[in-house]
Amino acid sequence: MGGIPQPADFDPQASYVAGLSTNDVSSQDQDNPTPEPNVGEKKAEKQTSLTTTYTRDPEIARKAKLRASDGRCELCGELGFETAQGCYYLEAHQVIPRNCDGPDEIWNVAAICANDHKCAHFGNDRKNVRDRLIKKLVQHYPNVADRLAELAAKMDGSGDTDEKLEMSADT
Repeated sequence: MGGIPQPADFDPQASYVAGLSTNDVSSQDQDNPTPEPNVGEKKAEKQTSLTTTYTRDPEIARKAKLRASDGRCELCGELGFETAQGCYYLEAHQVIPRNCDGPDEIWNVAAICANDHKCAHFGNDRKNVRDRLIKKLVQHYPNVADRLAELAAKMDGSGDTDEKLEMSADT
């Protein structure tokens, strides 16, 4: 699913920190206990939207994760977090997003940790993250170096790279 990109000055932590110290929060909770919810007073707002989604081959994501079978993020080299099954968790990331004509091919998918995956979509340096991932992928697939460079240049030339990277987080 696609979405509306966050504004450039969006700070998801701002509403949480809002200048309150730990003491302020704990004393606030004691002085003003949370009121009981008013059940049934507010109905959920329903919105209908039209979105474009791109299909992905789950086998390609699996192969990318197998390439990082040591459990290390292909970007930062850190181990993914350990799952209940004793494996290391990594996410498959399309380096050139499908909405930017990125192919659903193993040479365009990196296995990265959840933190780097969020940075790849929402970080200030997301273009740099993309370019670093391209260099990593070219080490595995040197024959596609020109194609990846061409796709990255096309993204950068479109003028809305940041918006497309953020929107691709849901596809």
